[in-house]
Amino acid sequence: MKIIVARNNVGAPTNDATLSCYLMPDSAIVRSGKPLFVPDWASQFRAQPSIVVRVGRLGKTIARRFAHRYYDAVTAGMIVTPEGDAGGLEHAFDGAAVVGDWVAMPQGDELTDVCLTAGIDDRTLWNLTMSDLHCPVDRVIEQVSEKCTLKMGDLIFLCEAAPAVPLELNTTLRGTIDGNDVLRVKVK
Repeated sequence: MKIIVARNNVGAPTNDATLSCYLMPDSAIVRSGKPLFVPDWASQFRAQPSIVVRVGRLGKTIARRFAHRYYDAVTAGMIVTPEGDAGGLEHAFDGAAVVGDWVAMPQGDELTDVCLTAGIDDRTLWNLTMSDLHCPVDRVIEQVSEKCTLKMGDLIFLCEAAPAVPLELNTTLRGTIDGNDVLRVKVK
């Protein structure tokens, strides 16, 4: 399984050239209901919400117009990064990708009006919809599948649309998709 994190470069116009992606190992995943243990190798971490889609079939060099056939579920997620992030392995540590419970989609349906609400403890900090994203999933699938094969179970995080906030110990990350509670992770 691959974890693909996609974002539009900050401040850049929305076009195919400004999309950037990086990969994370499956050991980075923290599932809803499990605790997120913050590493001690950095003094501060931050969390950024993401709409996450799950790849449901094998594909290579997928045209954008067919991309909607390649995902089968959606959830809320968070990308956790150290403050002053320099990239590389600091993106890929164990616990860097928080994933909620999956909401199934009918096969072949396009992901259009999904609404993500996320926050920390009782505070709602983010409200995102697919239209808020500058890197739509179909474009990500098209571009990533040019370079590497997408496989069943791969995860695509779409996360450039919302600001990251500092992560504090003994708080709970939470998220909903279309009003369904799908993400609850305690930070330790």
